[in-house]
Amino acid sequence: MLNRWLLYQAVSCRLWGRTGLYQSSGAFGFRDQLQDVLALLHTRPDLAREQILNASRSQFEAGDVLHWWHPPSRLGVRTRISDDLLWLPL
Repeated sequence: MLNRWLLYQAVSCRLWGRTGLYQSSGAFGFRDQLQDVLALLHTRPDLAREQILNASRSQFEAGDVLHWWHPPSRLGVRTRISDDLLWLPL
């Protein structure tokens, strides 16, 4: 489970499908996606980098972010949820 299944689940369900229990709309979630990609830092750094860049595009000059958005329009909800900002530097 630790070597294959959980990593596969993180990629297929959370990053590609965006279909977690609380995220079934297919939207990208800023904090959720960055949390989930941490599991892939050592095994799939290419996917981790792609997701970090994707999240970075949702940050505004003022420092706040889109809490979630739908591709390709990038329409979503701009919030000032403080813990969102903790995950991009990590």
